[in-house]
Amino acid sequence: MTSEVMDSPHHARHNGSMFGEELKRWRAIRRMSQEDLSGASEVSARHLSCLERGIARPSEKMVLRLSAALSLPLREQNGMLHAAGYAPRWQDGGDEIPPALKPVIDRLLEGCPDPAYILNAHYEVMHWNKAGLMVLELIKPGIRKGDDLAAAFFGDGPHRETISNYGEAAGFFLTRLRAEAADQGEDSPLWKTVRRAEADEAITIPPTGGAASLPVMPIEVVLGGQTLRLLTVLLTFGSPQDAMVEQLTIEQLLPADEETREALRRMSEGLALAG
Repeated sequence: MTSEVMDSPHHARHNGSMFGEELKRWRAIRRMSQEDLSGASEVSARHLSCLERGIARPSEKMVLRLSAALSLPLREQNGMLHAAGYAPRWQDGGDEIPPALKPVIDRLLEGCPDPAYILNAHYEVMHWNKAGLMVLELIKPGIRKGDDLAAAFFGDGPHRETISNYGEAAGFFLTRLRAEAADQGEDSPLWKTVRRAEADEAITIPPTGGAASLPVMPIEVVLGGQTLRLLTVLLTFGSPQDAMVEQLTIEQLLPADEETREALRRMSEGLALAG
């Protein structure tokens, strides 16, 4: 017998109602009509209506199909499964990097000659290499693991002068942060930083298309009278099976010209000697 048949009517109605509310909420966040979601998931609009009203309770397979059509992160898919009365499908390491992944991350960062650090979905700094820490210290002196990099970047500090193209770089960052907050939903803690940054007149929002569509953020840092021209590149883990790992991002700062490459090489050698 299926779980739908084995459940009591009250239990089925309860879970169906909870799931229906979550389904409707995420559909609104994604700005999809029932017809849009019907086409993306290949589920009839009539059945979607029944699910949202709590009249029908979805199977586990249906929950995952609709979650995929809504492009939900693994953690949110677990939430949808819970709302429907099912056990979570994906592991979730919470706010800590899974122990089995730490050696891999250490090797990735230590083997990277350029500044690099790891952020979670809320832009809290999880790990860094020596060159990455040097850059992070420019944004927030005394930075510690778990600190909010986005809040520090959009906050006041000497980095607004050290980063010579701060207004432009902050505009690129804000565009990215706004998109990620929308992807996480209306409860995302990123919205607080987004709203504060949107009111900052020093930030220049890039026009739609053109340079704004590039997957990198240009940043120019003045150190010792020399301008370092860097490109921020984001790397993620492919096909994660853990909800926490899915939300990890490696941010790497690549030299945009030969002068910057040479300067970073000298700095890396200096850090190696100091370390």
